[in-house]
Amino acid sequence: MRFPLISRAPVPFLSATFFKFKSAFSCTRVCHMAASPSDDAVRNGASSASSVIDFLSLCQSLKTTKRTGWLRKGVKNPESIADHMYRMGLMALIAPDVPGFDRNKCIKLAIVHDIAEAIVGDITPMDGVSKKEKTYLEKTALDQMCKVLGGGSAATEITELWMEYESNFSLEAKFVKDLDKSESGKWKVGEWERAVPFGGGKGEGVVGFIELENLPCLIQVEMILQALEYEDGQGKNLEEFFRSTAGKFQTETGKAWASEIVSRRKNPFSITDRPV
Repeated sequence: MRFPLISRAPVPFLSATFFKFKSAFSCTRVCHMAASPSDDAVRNGASSASSVIDFLSLCQSLKTTKRTGWLRKGVKNPESIADHMYRMGLMALIAPDVPGFDRNKCIKLAIVHDIAEAIVGDITPMDGVSKKEKTYLEKTALDQMCKVLGGGSAATEITELWMEYESNFSLEAKFVKDLDKSESGKWKVGEWERAVPFGGGKGEGVVGFIELENLPCLIQVEMILQALEYEDGQGKNLEEFFRSTAGKFQTETGKAWASEIVSRRKNPFSITDRPV
């Protein structure tokens, strides 16, 4: 079966629900994959070799799809989604020990947190897609990817990890989200700032991301570290990424790492220096 994969746009099974989303950064590729898991995979609760290769081929677009936030800032040759997730995994690996903190879970969360973007692309607030719709699209994509994998224990674990990250409930999920902001540039903190928490509550009726105070640490750290590198390497003014994360770190590790990153900025831009 020929299964078209489109970076920054949905594959056919999402087309009906995602008709409003268009991007200037799309590119199409095609690979071969099985339409359903093998009988052996179903019986054994594990993925067959065929399903595994199909799944990995589907994930290949994570290596080639560039992060939207940096593209919009005119960064040359910006990081890919996979680049971003890999460094977050390293951050989780070298983070200091904390009582009750599951390091292995953090590494896994970092690896899978953006995995659905292999199908839906890197969606940001600038795309005009609500958090509710974004979550629906990504969960639908994730379900399809796990079906390609053949179901079983690995697919179940991937789904559970992704849901834990999205719910931002556990200490590990909060830490990984802190790292994400430090590394990424996927979106500017504040774009979805006035948002409802998962499950409703304050701000009911406003569609957006989870409350800003609940955003975790790894994401934030990775974003400003990447911003620092692009400022140093390309002379970009990325002050907004630093200002939007200031004071938003939830963990002591996130605060310490962010402080060190900010201290290394050679020529911080003032508000008046910002480009119009």
